[in-house]
Amino acid sequence: MFYNGLCMDTDDDSSVILNVAMALESALFSKHDNKVTSQYKNDLRLYATRLKKKDLGSFRRDLRDSTLSATEFVTLKSTDLVSDEKRQEHIKAQMEAMFRAQGATNQKAATDHFQCGKCKKRRCSYFQMQTRAASNPMTTFVECLECGNNWKC
Repeated sequence: MFYNGLCMDTDDDSSVILNVAMALESALFSKHDNKVTSQYKNDLRLYATRLKKKDLGSFRRDLRDSTLSATEFVTLKSTDLVSDEKRQEHIKAQMEAMFRAQGATNQKAATDHFQCGKCKKRRCSYFQMQTRAASNPMTTFVECLECGNNWKC
């Protein structure tokens, strides 16, 4: 499976490719304590199919040129086994999802209309929110900017 992936887009000598494929197989087998387990089989499929992807020619080239060792390759995560273009798209999608997840926050306004029950100062910030039925008035949440005391009105 590794040999087929490494053969793509190259005119290199088949013995060189075979040696790299055997090194990959040996490194993967060692990674799994020299046992053929279901995780070993899953990893074998993952790495072999990723080698066959057209946009991952840099990995194939680096493995054949010994720039990337077999041991380093089999320790890469599936998220690392993508092209730079796909990685940038993924990062952009994550940033956009994070922005959407943050949502709107309550806007606080500073005022001197409220007096703190603890420190008796009038430097407070507040925001209002509808916490009960629409027929009831909004609840005002107040925070003292001096001592940090919170209360609602």
